[in-house]
Amino acid sequence: MESGLQCLAIVAHLHQVPVDAAQIIRRYGGCSDQPESATKHTSSNADMRTQETGEANLLRAASDLGFKAKSVQIRLESISPQSAAHHCSST
Repeated sequence: MESGLQCLAIVAHLHQVPVDAAQIIRRYGGCSDQPESATKHTSSNADMRTQETGEANLLRAASDLGFKAKSVQIRLESISPQSAAHHCSST
């Protein structure tokens, strides 16, 4: 199953937005579940398009559910509890 879309469904439920995870996955199911290490080692244009399409579908699903969403790239080593809280509050 699509982990990003499942997480979106969980967030929607936490915000009292009625949603069915299976329905979201059927409608927007283009999100890539490949770990970043798997996509790093492939330089295929098709792989990049699949990843971008998945990201676009996740953002579209969030927007359609009434959430503000944007794509952000951060390095894993830069994440700390303090920086994560700052990042979330600055959106």
